[in-house]
Amino acid sequence: MAGGIDKLLTVLVITDDDVEAQNRVTLSALPADENGPIPKVTFKQRKRTPRTLKNREFMARKAAELLRGAGAKKVYRIDWAPLILHVQSSMRMGESESNSVVDARGETRAVKGLFIADNSARSNGLGGPNPTLTSQAPATRTAEHIFQSYFDGDPWVHKESPVVSTDPRISVRLGQLGL
Repeated sequence: MAGGIDKLLTVLVITDDDVEAQNRVTLSALPADENGPIPKVTFKQRKRTPRTLKNREFMARKAAELLRGAGAKKVYRIDWAPLILHVQSSMRMGESESNSVVDARGETRAVKGLFIADNSARSNGLGGPNPTLTSQAPATRTAEHIFQSYFDGDPWVHKESPVVSTDPRISVRLGQLGL
């Protein structure tokens, strides 16, 4: 390619940001409706902390080293605008109402019987890869709590192996169902 790019490799660096105390979900001052209390979500534009910026710069340097090690003659850095990927910690789990929205079992403090079983209940993200497996762990644990508390079910976590989505029995059954 005369004057153009004939080989291009992109490395996307994703790191976690520190939790910011001003971002939270609280109860609105508005009166409750037929479904109960109304949530108020506060999410202010990020101001990355020195630790977050240091982590970001470290990862950018490592990405440039990787590209140069692979033979890159030129490395260009493009700083994207802040992205919100895999948002976590918006419905934080904790030990008291003063620092959390849900209790240790994932049940909301304001609305009994409402459980949060995804990454929004986690205290902070780990950064890096998609959090799929990390999401499945609290979801499974919360499902077990619901099963025990509301359906008098027996616990199963640690008693039997979970069936993973790659188990051939799942594929066979999905085929039988025409899915």
